[in-house]
Amino acid sequence: MPGDFRERALRGTGWVALSTWVLRLSGLATFAVLGRLLLPAEIGTAALALGVAGFVAAVLDLGFGTYLVRSREVDEDDVATAFWLVLAQAVAATALVLVLAEPLAAALGEPGLAPVLRAVAPVALLTAPAAVPTALLLRDLAMRPLALREVVAGLVGAVVGVSAALAGAGVWSIVAQTLAQTVVATGLVLALHPWRPRLRFSRPAAVRMARFGLPLLGTSLVQQLRDRVDQFLLGAVAGTTVLGYWAVATRILAVVAQATISVLDQVGLPVFARSGDDDRRLARTFSTATAYATLALGPAVAAVGALSPVLLPLLFGPQWGPSVVPAQLLCAAYGVGALSYFARAVYLTRGRTGLDLALTAVALVVHVVVVVLAGPHGLVVLSAALIGESVLLLALHALVLRRVVAVGASAWVPGALALGASGAAFGGATAVLQLPGPRAAVVAAAVLAGVVTYTGLVRLLLPALLAEVVRDVRTVLRRRGGGASG
Repeated sequence: MPGDFRERALRGTGWVALSTWVLRLSGLATFAVLGRLLLPAEIGTAALALGVAGFVAAVLDLGFGTYLVRSREVDEDDVATAFWLVLAQAVAATALVLVLAEPLAAALGEPGLAPVLRAVAPVALLTAPAAVPTALLLRDLAMRPLALREVVAGLVGAVVGVSAALAGAGVWSIVAQTLAQTVVATGLVLALHPWRPRLRFSRPAAVRMARFGLPLLGTSLVQQLRDRVDQFLLGAVAGTTVLGYWAVATRILAVVAQATISVLDQVGLPVFARSGDDDRRLARTFSTATAYATLALGPAVAAVGALSPVLLPLLFGPQWGPSVVPAQLLCAAYGVGALSYFARAVYLTRGRTGLDLALTAVALVVHVVVVVLAGPHGLVVLSAALIGESVLLLALHALVLRRVVAVGASAWVPGALALGASGAAFGGATAVLQLPGPRAAVVAAAVLAGVVTYTGLVRLLLPALLAEVVRDVRTVLRRRGGGASG
C-alpha cells in the first residue's frame, strides 16, 4: 500500500491497540470482581439478556455505517441520510426487544429475564447517534478520538458496575455498567467529531444504501445466530447457571481476541478497500493481515490455554472450576479461526455480499448442528466439537478465496507457521506446569518456557515477517513519540 496510507494505518492500529488493551484489561478486572460477587445464574441471566438485545440490534443493522466507510466518495446527503436510517433501525430494535421481553422469558423458563431485557432494550437507541460520526472517523482512520472514547467509556462503566455490585445490586450491576458505558461512549463521539445531524434525506442515497445493506441484513442475521446460538440453546436447555460457566469460559478468550485480532479488524476494512480491483494486491493484503492476526492471537490463546487452571480460579474464584477445561479447548478453536478471520473483508471489498451471506449461512448450519449434537453432553464436549468446526470452516474459506481472488496455498503459510509456533509454546508451558515445586515458581517457569519456545520458532521459521512486524511497531512508536495523532 502507499507509504502515507500505510503509516496512517499503522498509527490507527497503534491507537486501537492502546485503547483496546486498556479497555479489555480493565474489563477483565471488572468481570473478575463481578465473578466473585455474583452468582453463576446472575451472570448467565445478564449474558442472555445482553445477547438477545445485541442480536436484535445487529440483525436490524443494514450496514449504513459500513457503507460510509467503504465508499470511495460520500457527500452530505449520504451522511445525513445514513444518520436518519440508523436512528430508525435503532428505534425498531428497541421496540422489538421490549415486545419480546415477556414471551422470551416465558419460553426459556426464566421469569427474571424479562425485566433485565426491558432494562437493556434502550442500548441500541443510545448507540445510534454515534454511528455516523464513528463511521466518518473510521473512514479517515482517525483512531485517536475513537480510542479515547473507548477507554473513558469503559472505565466509567467499570466503576459503575463494580459500585453497583458492591452495593448488592446483583444482575443489575451488569445492566448499570452497560448503560453507563453506552451513554458515555456516545456522548464522547458526539463531542469529539464536528458533524451534526441535519434535516436532510436523500431517497437516491437511501436506495443505494439499501441495495448495499439488504444482503448484509441476511448475513448479519445468520452471523449473529451463529455467534449467539450457543448462548440461546444453553440458556434454554441447561439453564442460566450452566450459561454462567460458559460465559466465564468464553469471556477471557473474548478479551484476548478483542485485545489482539480485533485491533487489526477495526482498521481492516479501510485497508482492504484500498486494494481496489487488483486481485494480487488484495491477496497479499489478506496474507499479511492473516499472518499479523496469528502472530498476535496465537501466543495469547496459547498462554490462556496453558494457564487456565491457574488463571480462572485466581481471577474469578474457585467456584468457576467447571469453566477451566472448556476454556482450554476453546483456545484451539480460536487459534484455528484466526486463519480465516479476514476472509469476510475480502468478500466485502469485492462487493460479493451474496457470497458472504451464503458462507455465513453455511457456518450457521454447521454451528447449530455442533451445538445441538454436542451441547447436551456438556461444556467440555461442546468445546472440543468447536475445534472441528473451526477446521471445517477454514477449509471452506480456503477453497472460496482461491476462486475469488486466487489466494493460493502460499498465502496461508506464514499464518499457519505462526499458529504452529503457538501450539508448540502451549505444549511446552503445559509440560512445565506438571512439574513439582512451589506453584508460583512453576508457573513462572512455564511462562518462560512458552515465551522461549514461541520466540525461538518464530525467529527460525518467519524471520522476514518478524522483521516487518518489528519495523512497523517501531514506526508506530516513533510517530507516537513525535507527538503524531491518528
